[in-house]
Amino acid sequence: MSEPAIQKPRTYPRWVGVILCLLLPGSAHFLSGQKLLGIGLGLGCYVLNLGLLILPTAPSIPALWAVIATCTLLVFAILYYIALLIFSYRPVYRLGCFGWLLFFCFLVLLSFLPFREHRNYREMFSMQGISMAPTLIDSSLTEEEIIPTGWTDRIVVNKWIYRTCEPQRGDLVVFQTDKINKNKEGLPTVTVVVNRLVGLPGETVDIDPPYVLINGKRLTEPAIFDTISSKQEGYSGYFQPETLGGPASLPITLGPEEYFLLGDNSPRSYDSRYWGPVQREKIRGKAIRIYWPPSRIRDLE
Repeated sequence: MSEPAIQKPRTYPRWVGVILCLLLPGSAHFLSGQKLLGIGLGLGCYVLNLGLLILPTAPSIPALWAVIATCTLLVFAILYYIALLIFSYRPVYRLGCFGWLLFFCFLVLLSFLPFREHRNYREMFSMQGISMAPTLIDSSLTEEEIIPTGWTDRIVVNKWIYRTCEPQRGDLVVFQTDKINKNKEGLPTVTVVVNRLVGLPGETVDIDPPYVLINGKRLTEPAIFDTISSKQEGYSGYFQPETLGGPASLPITLGPEEYFLLGDNSPRSYDSRYWGPVQREKIRGKAIRIYWPPSRIRDLE
């Protein structure tokens, strides 16, 4: 009496393994029977993602080394992912309805992990204009040279920091405002701006050129304010425009959720002196370093 033939498990075409890998790295290996290898390959992808997320904003790493390490890790991550896709071209065991349900539940779960939320943690911005020169943008360039040529400082913004602490005086704050630009119909449009935080909630802010006054006293701390006010290192001090009025009239006392922000290039900056304080909810993050061009790579203070 002959023994019954052993029926082989049914599999999908090999290209399905590549699609599954695109959705969930390591899943093709896991579903082809190599479970430990699949888990390891998937974890490898997420460790690389975590590194790419943390390195650009790591405060303990100097700016130049952070950029070099991030670029190196990015190249390695690309090669790793390409190799993973190539080796995912393999037969994958067919899944029933329950198997596909588990697969997509796991996929959705991973999509909510903190280190997958890249844009909620950090972001890259390009500077336009010279309101923050020479801190941001080479002070030797004019606005006419910057805009058409694209000679801008590109900065890394930590968007997570203000979830764990409040903005501090001296921070280079990235915020949204609709008080600067208008569209063709003349309606306000939201603009992302970088300015230095000068006044904190509850304080009274005034300007006695070239100084900023906080509650009637000259602002000299952190040290950057003393540098700007004393017109060192290419700075021009602070100015009070003659056309102030409305909500930005100085002196101004800030509300419980309001911050006063000024550009470091006071003569050429359109800031809180003109359109008033910024609400806490409008602040998006803190600019922490310049990552491009190479000659300008440095940490921001």
